[in-house]
Amino acid sequence: MSITADESERACLRTPTPSPIRAQGAPITDVRMAFQTRQAQSGGAVTHVPYRFSLWSVIMSKQCQACGHPFTPRPQSPNQKYYTNSECQRERRRRWKQQARQGDSDYRDNDIRTRKTWAADNPAYWKRYRDGNPAYVERNRNLQQRRNQKQRTTVIVNEDVSHALITPSSGRLRFCW
Repeated sequence: MSITADESERACLRTPTPSPIRAQGAPITDVRMAFQTRQAQSGGAVTHVPYRFSLWSVIMSKQCQACGHPFTPRPQSPNQKYYTNSECQRERRRRWKQQARQGDSDYRDNDIRTRKTWAADNPAYWKRYRDGNPAYVERNRNLQQRRNQKQRTTVIVNEDVSHALITPSSGRLRFCW
């Protein structure tokens, strides 16, 4: 089976040889590599599309795990899962701390100790907070009243239902087996 020069040329255009600069599957971080890749993808034809780092953003676009916003991770951290905005980063830290408290007893113990120390050093904090946030106080009062009401209305044992129809007489009882 012989391959003509024309078929050989088409085969080369379809399967570009990997660039010695870029390993297979590695992210494109250089403008020159982006142009080389675009040229290889278009079958060797040079296109005049400004491709700078937009190729990187198309290939590496992810969705933020906190807000769902699409974002492009930084090239230095391709495994980035959260958008760089401050609310998303705060959520990332909150989730990390929650996971650390659940899985790491040393972290949890240290966290509890730190909170107790802070509370002992700032005894007037909650009074000042309640004085400055009347909406918080009102909401807390309403929720506490609901919890109290729920506790009062819950019947733990209803003694009236389980009375025996025939009450045994007082004195000695004899059971027959």
